[in-house]
Amino acid sequence: MTTTWTVTEATAPESLDHPDAWALHGIEAVSRACVRSAWGHEDTVYRAASAAARLRDQTYTRRSYFVVTPAEGVGDPSAVAGFGFALMPIRGNAHLAEIEVWVHPDQRGQGLGTLLLATAEDVAVAAGRRTLLAPTEHAGEAAADDTTALVPPTGAGRIRAEDPLARFAQRHGYELGQGERYSVLRLPLPDGLLDGLHAEAARAAGDDYRLVRWTERAPDELVDGLAVLFTRMSTDAPSADLDIREEPWTADRVRTYERLAAEAGRGLATVGAVHVGTGTLAAMTVVERAPDAPESLDQGDTIVLPEHRGHRLGMLVKAEMLRFLADLAPRARRVHTWNAEENAYMLAINVALGFRPEGVIGLWQKRLD
Repeated sequence: MTTTWTVTEATAPESLDHPDAWALHGIEAVSRACVRSAWGHEDTVYRAASAAARLRDQTYTRRSYFVVTPAEGVGDPSAVAGFGFALMPIRGNAHLAEIEVWVHPDQRGQGLGTLLLATAEDVAVAAGRRTLLAPTEHAGEAAADDTTALVPPTGAGRIRAEDPLARFAQRHGYELGQGERYSVLRLPLPDGLLDGLHAEAARAAGDDYRLVRWTERAPDELVDGLAVLFTRMSTDAPSADLDIREEPWTADRVRTYERLAAEAGRGLATVGAVHVGTGTLAAMTVVERAPDAPESLDQGDTIVLPEHRGHRLGMLVKAEMLRFLADLAPRARRVHTWNAEENAYMLAINVALGFRPEGVIGLWQKRLD
């Protein structure tokens, strides 16, 4: 019998116990199945709590989440066969929509990905967005001698041409714009490694910089500097051929980010380097943690202001972060990170710390003009 599929937009529930939260619970279940199938773990799932927090506050990003179920399964989280979403920045990149589509491994081959993608694109177009970005996840990397491999314009981040997700993206008019390396650091680190790297970086930084640490909420005297770093991150991180422009951050946006993380049950740990002479927050690195996944951590943004580069601050704040995490998250066994393949400086830091490649994230672009 042919299944009639229905796409339903998720709403912001009063709580995760409310019946209206069914779609968000379905999103988490599908995400768990997809992540487990692709990577053999459930560390990087989309959690219902995160989706709920972000649906409730759309001050800086308009978000639309939707799920696909059999017609008779609307309202039942266990009936969700796939989900998608469209994220549309409001204060910058007003031309852009970031979209994703996920289909349960047991439900693939029925056209659900195409249905969800069309829904996401319709949402983006209705909002006036003309550039669409979409990621795909690929375990491993195509061999260097694979002449059929798909290669971004940067020349780094090779994807197997026969990969189903790559073929799906191309079939729907998307072009490969960039490859990100997905890496994992296994903890604990070998004895002596971290101390040696930290000491070398500290010597290079000298007395001109002091380290600061905090969890959850940034100190009031540093929040403006943190906003500057997040703004610079939007343009300083390599973006290859992708049509990504500056994303402005303010102190208010930093506070919103912190509040949403708390509402989603995500802990934030931040290490910064302050320039002693000026009081400028010159560098920072952020790690997110989820209480229900104590063995897993997500490495977020790391950046050094251009005028303060050359003092090994990138290594210093990341090495200090791992020291911090030893006390803050002693049960952690894996740190996940994603970096543009052409970002040689940051990749070199990660490799020195012990991060090892797991796969490639393809970043695909579709221009509608």
